[in-house]
Amino acid sequence: MIPSIPEQATDGTASPLASWRGSRALRIAGSLVGLALFASAVWVVAGNWHDIAVAVRSATHASWWTLPALILLPWTSCTLAAAMYYQLLNRDDPSLPRVRYTEGLAVIACTWLMNYLPARPGMFGRLAYHKIVNGMPLRHSVSMSIVAISCAGVGVLLLIVVALIAHALQGATIVVAIMLPLPAVLLGIAGVRLRRRELVRRYLFACCVRYIDVLTWLGRYVCAFTALGRPLALSEAVALTAVSQAAMLVPLVSNGLGLREWAVGLLGPILPAWMRSGSSLTSELSLAGDLLHRAADIIAAIPAGLIGSYVVNRNIRKSSRTENTGNAKKSE
Repeated sequence: MIPSIPEQATDGTASPLASWRGSRALRIAGSLVGLALFASAVWVVAGNWHDIAVAVRSATHASWWTLPALILLPWTSCTLAAAMYYQLLNRDDPSLPRVRYTEGLAVIACTWLMNYLPARPGMFGRLAYHKIVNGMPLRHSVSMSIVAISCAGVGVLLLIVVALIAHALQGATIVVAIMLPLPAVLLGIAGVRLRRRELVRRYLFACCVRYIDVLTWLGRYVCAFTALGRPLALSEAVALTAVSQAAMLVPLVSNGLGLREWAVGLLGPILPAWMRSGSSLTSELSLAGDLLHRAADIIAAIPAGLIGSYVVNRNIRKSSRTENTGNAKKSE
């Protein structure tokens, strides 16, 4: 259920929902293109399925932990996304309402599942929810969504920089393990030091959380390709994570469906030798890795999204009853 919001914001300007409705046909067309790309990726992998299945059986026997991790890491990303929006939405401003973390987590989980539907209704449903239930101004919700996208860009750029420095230093595994979380630590420290400058502090904390989320995406690709019997080097995993994050930002395709699979499938075979841990990735293997990743994401999204949808709809009904009671008292 997507709650309805007025065609105009509280300041009289057109709401984001109005423009979304106007471009709904374009978004549905984009979703259909993404679905066609996804189907073609499945078809390509199915043609080479025997060799991939043999690799999966042998690899998962040795690395059984990869498949459970592929389910757990998306749930981790969901909690981190909720933490990022908790930092961005809750300002020290008495004129703005506050959103509890658990409530925001339910909204993010619901959005996650709904964004697999055509036209990405989850994102606009999230804006509608905060408007109706929390009384959050649309201008604030939209601006913070844009800031969240910038946090994602910062997280990916930091990961690329860390990977390049690690490669230049030819660091051992322990050195890389220390370097990877370092940007999050520095961002957190900077946020604490600048605690009196609220906007800067909240942005730094949001970037810190988003960078940790990017690391979980890195872990997802490591697990997916390890399960396929082709472990990734750090540089390979970073490259695939970066291109997948870029594909997820394309507005016309729901959750980057199809586009993300082909972005990974086309990038994998052309990665330079210095980035690889062994032989080059084939298109079929690259596609299979992201399809496995996608399957795990959908499996994880279904229970989380259903629980989140229940909480969201319950809160909407409660808000509607409160509003109706208030209107009845005014009429008396």
